[in-house]
Amino acid sequence: LVETNQLRITNNIESMNAGVTITTPSVDPVNLNATIDIKTVLKNESPKARIATVINRIVDKNGLVVLKLTQQATINSGSEYTFNQIGGIEEDLHLWSIDDPYLYRVNTLVLENGKAIDCVDNRLGIRKFELDAKEGFRLNGKNIELIGFNRHQHYGYIGDAIPNPLHYKDMLQFKQLGFNVVRTAHYPQDDALIDACDELGILVYEEAPSWIAVSQDQRWYDNMESAARTMVRNHRNHPSVVIWGAGINHRGTVPQIHYAVKQEDPTRLTASQSSRWTGWQSSGLTDIFANMNYGPGIWERQEPLFAMEG
Repeated sequence: LVETNQLRITNNIESMNAGVTITTPSVDPVNLNATIDIKTVLKNESPKARIATVINRIVDKNGLVVLKLTQQATINSGSEYTFNQIGGIEEDLHLWSIDDPYLYRVNTLVLENGKAIDCVDNRLGIRKFELDAKEGFRLNGKNIELIGFNRHQHYGYIGDAIPNPLHYKDMLQFKQLGFNVVRTAHYPQDDALIDACDELGILVYEEAPSWIAVSQDQRWYDNMESAARTMVRNHRNHPSVVIWGAGINHRGTVPQIHYAVKQEDPTRLTASQSSRWTGWQSSGLTDIFANMNYGPGIWERQEPLFAMEG
């Protein structure tokens, strides 16, 4: 339960553009600079127009403000307003990587007549990732072989009611074993899991809830799309997340989900899983060919393969 002022920062899951959205349109891992774009949506639920000032501060690990962005606007009663602020870190940039998961903090403060009325914090890890047809996955200009595991978020006698330290413990052991990527099989997982991956330097492939069974009822797919959109809105500001699932586990790509995810977040890759025993393997529409490699399959090496099971 969150109690706010009638003039407030919206929550990320309220709509596609709600809350605070942080992107890095350009990251230069050679000259160590980056452009940071922050969109903050405020809603005025009071009976009169109000003047708000939004201050976004990028704070480094030492508590120093390395970038400050300020914007003021009048927001009419019952309306929303998007504050668009952009700037950059032009020197002494610390990149986020699997070996050095450096995290900045984005402090978003709302002022009215000089008084603070709302505030939220987000993490910021600045990294550049690419998927090259020949070289595979690249992070900050360096090739990385993705080696990891699928992970379910339940324990015996506890179920899904896992305290946060157990999420962290799983990922710490995961890191100690030498893995660098985790797939949340087969559903969005707790915020604590994503936080742990941010802190430890583990890449995340997160997907909407799905299993082998499907329905012919369009409402089934609409419900899955709604879940996928909520997943993206909830975790889109986390640097560890680099791939969104856009299909049905074992059955491959679902165009409706791929398009919804790309609409919510065009900055990340999509993938899905398919297996021969529930439908022929195919890369389909998604950015990554992520298959369940049971028995012989078709792969002509014309694109990278990200094997999920086998």
